[in-house]
Amino acid sequence: MRFVSLLALVLLPVCSALAAAEPAEPRVDLDPMKITAMPVPILKIDDHPILEPRYGAAVVAQDHYLYVIGGSNGDGTRLDTIERIDLTTGRSEPWSRLKVARRHHRAVIIDGKIYVLGGTSGFAGGLTGELGDVAGDDPSIDSMLPPNQISRPPSLSKQSSASTGRHWRIDYESTMEVVDLATGRVDFGPEMPVAKALFGCVVVNDRIMVIGGQKQKGDTLFCTNTTEIYDPATRRWRAGVNMPTARRCVATVVDEFVVVIGGYNGHASVDTVEIFRPRDQVWLRLPPVAEKISPSASVWLGSYILFFGNQQARTRQFAYDLRTKRLAPYPLPLPDSGFAAALVHEGKLYVVGGGNLRLHDAVNGIQVFVPQPEPSPAAGTLGGK
Repeated sequence: MRFVSLLALVLLPVCSALAAAEPAEPRVDLDPMKITAMPVPILKIDDHPILEPRYGAAVVAQDHYLYVIGGSNGDGTRLDTIERIDLTTGRSEPWSRLKVARRHHRAVIIDGKIYVLGGTSGFAGGLTGELGDVAGDDPSIDSMLPPNQISRPPSLSKQSSASTGRHWRIDYESTMEVVDLATGRVDFGPEMPVAKALFGCVVVNDRIMVIGGQKQKGDTLFCTNTTEIYDPATRRWRAGVNMPTARRCVATVVDEFVVVIGGYNGHASVDTVEIFRPRDQVWLRLPPVAEKISPSASVWLGSYILFFGNQQARTRQFAYDLRTKRLAPYPLPLPDSGFAAALVHEGKLYVVGGGNLRLHDAVNGIQVFVPQPEPSPAAGTLGGK
């Protein structure tokens, strides 16, 4: 990777979502931010099969192994399996099992351990039609209900319905499982303070940040803005600085910043861009993106954040240029699917699984991409006043 000269981020101030009537804070200028030039286009170089087709999984990698954790198959059944893929051979093998079958969870690696957090568990079966078990658990089709609040349809309650033959039980998980990479042993860790799914999850200063997401109270689902911090050294959770905008989301670490772009507010996809600066414990806001998106995965590659699994446009991928603060479609040969997982590891991009929920179909592969050389972009500034 080549380095562009230092580029300045100039961000708009963030006002609390709960105090919109308060006077605007003064503009905040960030220190210069180093951004790496990403060679484009991205070239697909390989496919690796996985043993079980799945969507809503989590994926992590260390050394020459990639781990695919949980998710759901095409019928919506949650999986407890962990597959390990040898990236030198492309071969997948059963490796370990979670104690709780789950999907829409997140996972990170710290000091030789995989931390698997949150998500949804339970069972939904006997359902037909395009919504399947999506309507109550992870509504990917816009609801007509007010933002931040989604009521589960009465026929999809937690009780079985003899008249309809539908069976429904969904739980939002507060459990955290810790998987030892050396042995594959799985143990429960301290529970999350908030049971939720579809949240941003990143590692900053060897601590896990859990940002926003979707949670349940009774038969109502809410999008939340709470942030929780876990310190593996002390095995303790604490409250973090809440994100201004309540939404389910993905988060990406870019140098010293945590970037959250788009998401789903319980009613529709959003165009909000918010950035957290851990050094000062402050959220800042960038101008909104040109198109509302709700991705299931995001990765930082050079000067771009790439998004995957956009529920409102499953066949389109997007790239956010950190230099120009612009979102643009970026074509990649990916299946028509949502809720894919993705990560960058040792210079390669891996896009894992995904599902077409209307067709009750899940993807059973990993697609591998590499960046290609391009001329160095001219130096400039991110944004401006």
